[in-house]
Amino acid sequence: MNNNVIILFGGESRERLVSTATAQNIATALPNASCWFWDTDDKVYQIKHETLIAHENPFVKSFTPANEAKWSTLKSALKDDEAKESVFILAMHGGKSEDGTVQKWFEDEKIVYTGSDSHSCAITFDKTKAKKIITPLRIRTPDSIVVNGSNLEKANQELETFLQKHSKLAFKPVADGSSFGFLLINNSRDIKKALEQLAESPNTSFLAENFISGTELTIGVIEDNGSLIALPCTEIRAKKDRIFDYNGKYL
Repeated sequence: MNNNVIILFGGESRERLVSTATAQNIATALPNASCWFWDTDDKVYQIKHETLIAHENPFVKSFTPANEAKWSTLKSALKDDEAKESVFILAMHGGKSEDGTVQKWFEDEKIVYTGSDSHSCAITFDKTKAKKIITPLRIRTPDSIVVNGSNLEKANQELETFLQKHSKLAFKPVADGSSFGFLLINNSRDIKKALEQLAESPNTSFLAENFISGTELTIGVIEDNGSLIALPCTEIRAKKDRIFDYNGKYL
């Protein structure tokens, strides 16, 4: 095994722009790593390091490879000898890249990759599944309901009733990231905005939780030879009157 390192970025989710920015940061730290781009049509491209770094405005502008694709699908790329002999850094966000699907493809091919395993990804990417698992462990989570766009009248009634119970709600997709679709609901006008999102994505379930005010902290954890190591604590400080949606995070 030659321990080649491959940075895989892109994907089909709405977070592919964030993925490109992540890949740029990793490529800057690892200039000798190979770079593979997974496009929305499932084709995989080998990208020059300098081409990735030179891409401007990654949070706004999609990355478009200038060369031809080497593989027609990511699954076929993972069967290549180069993939089998490499360690993959998954600079990926959202959708199949984060819900355990891609991780399972790597596991099936016995390829080493960074991040949590497929099972862990599957149960944590879905917020309702995660809440069901941690609630019996006496970990407190906000009161919540799940609504979708299959019956907008029912969703409206449930949100109105829930808002009467809690004066402010946080509204977000059950299985999505980077705060896409995030809303704060304070009144009926905000509920109307939420219903518009439900109408646009009738097959997507959304979680409404009572708003919790306080300090937001994130602590990453890595595993090293069977031991868990906590990384430094990060505090999120949003600017005044700014909500932590995609614009608030990146733009």
